Amino acid sequence: RPLVGSFLRVGLDKNTGNWRTYKLRQDFISADKVQMEDDITASIVVPRDKISGLPAGEYDAHPCLKLSQNCEWRLFQRPDDAIHPGYDKQTEWDMSSQGLLSCNFKPIYPEEMENIRNEVNLYEFFTDDMKGHINKCIDEKQAVSVCSAKPRIWEGKPTKNPRYLQLRPDIAKPEEKYLAQLGSRLYRKIAATEPVNFPVAAVIGGRRNNPPDVLNGVTIRPLCVFNPIHYQEIPELFM
Repeated sequence: RPLVGSFLRVGLDKNTGNWRTYKLRQDFISADKVQMEDDITASIVVPRDKISGLPAGEYDAHPCLKLSQNCEWRLFQRPDDAIHPGYDKQTEWDMSSQGLLSCNFKPIYPEEMENIRNEVNLYEFFTDDMKGHINKCIDEKQAVSVCSAKPRIWEGKPTKNPRYLQLRPDIAKPEEKYLAQLGSRLYRKIAATEPVNFPVAAVIGGRRNNPPDVLNGVTIRPLCVFNPIHYQEIPELFM
């Protein structure tokens, strides 16, 4: 069978501006995250012995466990990397779909959309989803549309705050979440009539990786003091 190589991109080279890519092991298989909570979450804490179907020994150190449920249908995303055509494939798929709600993207009229298609160095890097979206806007002569690589121009330069509402991935592609839950059900030997519970096993503090910036002559300190996932003791976690 043909061999498929996997690469990991970590930031940009400060000298060349190119993406820093690293080859992963040939047996590496990536995983997708099911987002169990976001800004609006319903949760409850219950005694461990009241929850059935837990893996043997995995939660024994916790007398009580927290169960959470994401209450948001859509996620408010800021696709910073979408300005590079073809890089953020998820955003290009989302923004080429029906029912899009976006803000801080440049309104593009048919003439400019035609220019985007004619700009080969730009157009050819887009995913097939965004190419189809561009062609559809031109062919149907839509009055105004948006492009993932064209944020709104603010004070003479592209805004740093493009946003759109993304349909939650586990709702957009429910079969993938179903298969993951089915795998857990079979591994734990849970009956088809019983629920498969996934209690909160860890609370991990996240930190933004924003570098230092300057706004109106005032220096803004970096928010990348810690790695995106960094263990901290309480109460330092909440400071």
